[in-house]
Amino acid sequence: MEWQHQFESVERVYNYPSHPQDQSSAAITGHPGWMTTEIFPLNEQRVRHIHDMVMYLWRAHNIVNNRLHGDITEDPQFLKYQFPPLFLCPSCHAGGHFSRRQVRNFLLRYYSNIKPHHRIHSSPNSAATISN
Repeated sequence: MEWQHQFESVERVYNYPSHPQDQSSAAITGHPGWMTTEIFPLNEQRVRHIHDMVMYLWRAHNIVNNRLHGDITEDPQFLKYQFPPLFLCPSCHAGGHFSRRQVRNFLLRYYSNIKPHHRIHSSPNSAATISN
C-alpha cells in the first residue's frame, strides 16, 4: 500500500497525464519516512527538482540490484542487472559508465509514456473482454 501512495505522489508531481513540467518535489518528500534510511538518505537539499528524485530512485535501484546480483537470494527468474540495459539505451552507456544526463533523459521518456493496465477476461465459451 505504501508504494501505491508513493507512485500516486509521483503522478501528482508530474500532473499526470497532462503536464510533466511541475518541478515541485513536495508531493513526494511530504510522506513521513519516505526513503529516509541510512543507506538511501533523502532530504530537501538532495531533491530540489523532479529530475533529482528520478535520479535518486534510479541510483537506489541500481545499488540494490548490484548488491543482489549473483547473491544466493537472487531470484533466477528475475536476475538483477543495472538499469537501463544497453539494448534499451545505448546512449546511456559511455565508456563503461552511465551517462547521467542520457540516463535522466531516457528515464523521463521511458516512464512518461506509461499506459493504464488493462486486464483481459475470457472464458472458454465467450470472447475476451478488456476491463480496467
